[in-house]
Amino acid sequence: MILKKIIVGETSELSGVVTDALDRAGFPHTASKTPVLDSLGTIALSDWNIHPVIKYTEHQASQNRRPFLHINIDGLPIYEIPSKINRFIEFHKAQYLHIIAAASAERTTFGERVGDIIDNVILMGRVQAGTGKIEGSRTLDELVFEVLAGLSLRDKSEIANLGEDALRLLQLHVDKLMETRSADVQRVASRREIMRQVWLSLRETHRLRVVE
Repeated sequence: MILKKIIVGETSELSGVVTDALDRAGFPHTASKTPVLDSLGTIALSDWNIHPVIKYTEHQASQNRRPFLHINIDGLPIYEIPSKINRFIEFHKAQYLHIIAAASAERTTFGERVGDIIDNVILMGRVQAGTGKIEGSRTLDELVFEVLAGLSLRDKSEIANLGEDALRLLQLHVDKLMETRSADVQRVASRREIMRQVWLSLRETHRLRVVE
């Protein structure tokens, strides 16, 4: 599923943070007075205290039979949020997505975290915007595959079952890419983003699960 456009509601207190992140990535977006109606699904980002704007948007989505997903960014590791958004887009085929973000006033770092989430949704390569993003996403996939191919089964299992501090274990492997594919690395992602994508991939394929 290719995400064609993100719609930002003018009522969002953090609409500027969202649009700034979209501008950095060159991602198509537009502001709307009726974003719920103009989109095929709404994702609301908040802290633990659901803001009145979020509650109102959820009501509007319910009234107009539009898919709605609320994500408490305090309640999830930040690396899980892009995948959660991606699954929502895929399931509802939401090519036009409305994103809203609001939090309590004392959360001074909330806007920065929202910007990081928007960046990661776009840069992770799973959510693609138009044909211009596909080539870069394929190159990122190739770089991730090269790193995975150079890991032993033991390394893969160890990294998959660690937290995000596992990225340091991938540093040497990603640095090797700079020797042969420096231009590709600099064009599609940072070295840290490649490490994150390798780690996320391993969490999906090599993480130990308890069978009840």
